[in-house]
Amino acid sequence: MPRVFLVTPYAEVIDPAALASRFYNWLHRPNVIFAQKCMADCLRREEAVMACHLLYTQPGVLDDAHPEERQLGLTAGRRFLAVCDRAVCYVDRGISSGMRGDLEEALRLKTPINFRRLDGGMVGGTFLHTHSVPHWPCGLCGSDWKALAR
Repeated sequence: MPRVFLVTPYAEVIDPAALASRFYNWLHRPNVIFAQKCMADCLRREEAVMACHLLYTQPGVLDDAHPEERQLGLTAGRRFLAVCDRAVCYVDRGISSGMRGDLEEALRLKTPINFRRLDGGMVGGTFLHTHSVPHWPCGLCGSDWKALAR
């Protein structure tokens, strides 16, 4: 079972009044729901998936709204990237600055990167292709990941 590092967007703009509400549930955020679906997709592919952005941002662990805590989470998560067999990047919602940092770290470590989509493709409703270096448009991604991050 290969070890994979999940790369999906996390940060979102959240209304401060919603955060203050006793009814606010971080699990109902669109990027969290998307990451959970991606994690389930990895598990269905029989991959041991690490989703640090879901683990470290649970209530009572780290607060992504505080820059120093966000950086601590990013740094700690990227330590796991170093021991993973590959990074898997789901591009359905674009590529955020945090994702871009994860992809650049994977390239620095020479960790292969799989770009995937949940919303359609060639096999079982998804497509998968591997790039271990930034690439020009290849017909499957529709664009190179650095262009998506801008």
